[in-house]
Amino acid sequence: RDVVIVDQGCELGGTYVNKSYEDAHLVSSKYNTCFSDFREPTSAKEHPSVEEYVDYLKRYAAHFDLLKRVRFSTSVVSVSRERPSLEEKVEGAG
Repeated sequence: RDVVIVDQGCELGGTYVNKSYEDAHLVSSKYNTCFSDFREPTSAKEHPSVEEYVDYLKRYAAHFDLLKRVRFSTSVVSVSRERPSLEEKVEGAG
């Protein structure tokens, strides 16, 4: 099954890119925020800046080759299941 990632924004990072304060840092530590299959090195700051976290997300996406599956500037209008195959149908705008 092919996976499609839909993002209303025009670049990876979502809220962290579009709606964060300048010089903001994450409240949760790198141990709680990072994905278990792609940890930050022990030398990384415990509470990364928003910019550092967006960089981490970009490295994660590159490492797992996810960007080819992302449809940026796309909004989900509705999601439904098609019978009898039970495949999901996503209608998007953008």
